[in-house]
Amino acid sequence: AITIAFAAARWTPRWIGALLWAEAVGVLVSTVYTQNHFPIDALAGLAWGLLLQTAVAPPLVRWLERRPSVPAPVLPRFAFVEDR
Repeated sequence: AITIAFAAARWTPRWIGALLWAEAVGVLVSTVYTQNHFPIDALAGLAWGLLLQTAVAPPLVRWLERRPSVPAPVLPRFAFVEDR
């Protein structure tokens, strides 16, 4: 949920990103509330998701952009909306 929210906040209109971040927080809270995980597990998952999206994703994107043999991903048209 964290990865999807992070990507949506980056590539979609602001309201979609906000909606998916609210959903990700809901997943985190409900996981703890229903006692499926301890709070530290949920926070560690949040930390891992944010760390990977900020530290691993940008170099990976740059590396993929340099490789002409790798086709670019097809993104929805609204991913390129400048009016955020």
